[in-house]
Amino acid sequence: MNDRPRLLHISALVGSSLVVLACGILVTLPQPVVGIPEPSVVVRAGIPLLRWIANVCAIGAVGSVLVLVLLGEAGRGRAPALARRASAVAVRAAAVWAAAALLGLWFNAAELSLRQLWLPVGGVLDYGGNVSLGVALLTSAGSAGALTAYSVARLRRPSLPPALGLLIALPGLTAVSMSGHASQGAPPWLLMTASALHVTGAALWVGGLAITSLIVSADRKALSVVLPRFSHVAGASFALVGVSGLLLAATRLTGDVTPSLGAAVEALTGTGAGWLVMGKLACMGLLGCSGAYIRAAVVGRVARQQPTPLTAWAGLELALMAVAVSLATALGRPL
Repeated sequence: MNDRPRLLHISALVGSSLVVLACGILVTLPQPVVGIPEPSVVVRAGIPLLRWIANVCAIGAVGSVLVLVLLGEAGRGRAPALARRASAVAVRAAAVWAAAALLGLWFNAAELSLRQLWLPVGGVLDYGGNVSLGVALLTSAGSAGALTAYSVARLRRPSLPPALGLLIALPGLTAVSMSGHASQGAPPWLLMTASALHVTGAALWVGGLAITSLIVSADRKALSVVLPRFSHVAGASFALVGVSGLLLAATRLTGDVTPSLGAAVEALTGTGAGWLVMGKLACMGLLGCSGAYIRAAVVGRVARQQPTPLTAWAGLELALMAVAVSLATALGRPL
């Protein structure tokens, strides 16, 4: 994919994702509480936007590192320019992820403060040290900063193992989701584990596909190595995201890990959050169908370095994934 079509593709994905995010926020916007001052519009809009930016950049960083792992040492040696480009994407994405997490810390602290964004640094640090979400955002920022530094080091010394980058990213990837409603449900250990698996599987799946289709697809030899290997990662991630997502959605909407059918239907159809969950379920169903087609009809041809409609199918999957990421970000807010 040339630079101009690639930029247009990315712009369309970002634009549609932001529209879905805005709609999701409006659908689930909580009613104001009498006697409690409302935060400014900047703070209220900034919190979900910064979380979306952090989520997208974390996905991009993890996907870049995953592609380097899937290339293998031999593949990275045969395609050094591609490997360097993926490493550069990891540096930029991780750096923006760290910045968004730190800004998110400031905005979330401001939401609780009467001083809003004029909150002093001490107040922000106090929030980061004593509130679970603040601790999680600091963890996320620290993990993203460490991944940035490690990715820079890999640009200078490509022999460093890229798999270590995935381990560095893991705490920051899971911290925020585990500090939210998953930590307040029952049993918390089960929901927190499901939340960690959910976001990890989603980041590997979405990020891996994005980097494979936007960067690796230009090199047919590298693609013939990466895509068959990624296909196994995508299949496992799909199952992981689907099972953990159903568990989290059930407790999110009904407060019960195993709700009755009637309670589940009422929660899905009677609340804004329920409609967002149904939107995610629809995306998962379509992604399952397209993924099955790609595995059956495309992966084998790519492995043999034959022409395929991979770009079109990957573009469709990325569009669905962009919608799902925005719906997930909106659902991550307090309802």
